[in-house]
Amino acid sequence: MRTLDGHRLSVRTMGNPQGVPVVVLHGGPGSGCSPAMADWVDLRQVRLVLPDQRGAGLSRPRGCTRRNGVPHLIADLERIRRALNIASWVVVGGSWGATLALAYAARCPGAVRALVLRGTFTASQAELRYFFAPRRRLKSRHSVARRSAVRAPVTRVLHNWAHAFQFDTPTVAHRLAAAWQARERALLEMPSPMTGPRRLRPAACRKYRIQAHLLARLGGLGPRGILALAAALRRWEGIAMAIHGMRDRVCPPAGLRRLQACWPVLQVTWVEAGHTVAGPAMRDALRHAIEAAVSASRRAQASVLPCS
Repeated sequence: MRTLDGHRLSVRTMGNPQGVPVVVLHGGPGSGCSPAMADWVDLRQVRLVLPDQRGAGLSRPRGCTRRNGVPHLIADLERIRRALNIASWVVVGGSWGATLALAYAARCPGAVRALVLRGTFTASQAELRYFFAPRRRLKSRHSVARRSAVRAPVTRVLHNWAHAFQFDTPTVAHRLAAAWQARERALLEMPSPMTGPRRLRPAACRKYRIQAHLLARLGGLGPRGILALAAALRRWEGIAMAIHGMRDRVCPPAGLRRLQACWPVLQVTWVEAGHTVAGPAMRDALRHAIEAAVSASRRAQASVLPCS
């Protein structure tokens, strides 16, 4: 699907064309959708839509940060929804995808029947400071990070890294991406592979370029991130469910607790798990939440009587 400003979006659909529409918003930002996401739903009951956000996955240009912000991504979702002739849909988002899902529901409430969030990132300064502190590993791997003062605002550091991804040499960009990946894997408690400039995959470098670009701007949401949209979310009348790992070190539970305090109708399920959906506890909780949202959506649609 072509946009009016030079992007080409990859959008995969599968399942029952007459089923409840469910769109999955991938994380990263910059990660792209995976066919494995189809395992989260019953394709006999669901019309599944898997869009790759600008610059991510199979969308083109790959790794592009031009005209790539939350307002653009929300406009893309609306363009996709209308092109597929979908009146409203259940929106599922994990990590950064949860950020985008919340911003979308706040800006386009009539398009969202229900929200299912997993590992919610609220795009706040506090969460970014947590993720990138201590910065010792990153600072030791790249001159841009080394020049950043330890007490500098994290968004300023990210602006420096975003500039490096765009304008520095490929070797420097690869080294920065490798350091970022090492930090991410440490928080996920995953073993770090050999990630020198010759070993890091180009897709990973593109992913971190998009991440630096969007996170440096806090997704365009301001210092409080999604919390700034709490008033708009309270006006939205759909069902909202969140699943979060109690051992999540990438998006700590404190962010979701702050969101729930501002938005009490949010139904939160705490899972004995970390950040990813790879483990059975998180995967099962996500499946159950999506099934509940789909069932509630179907009941709500059935209760709407046709005009006489």
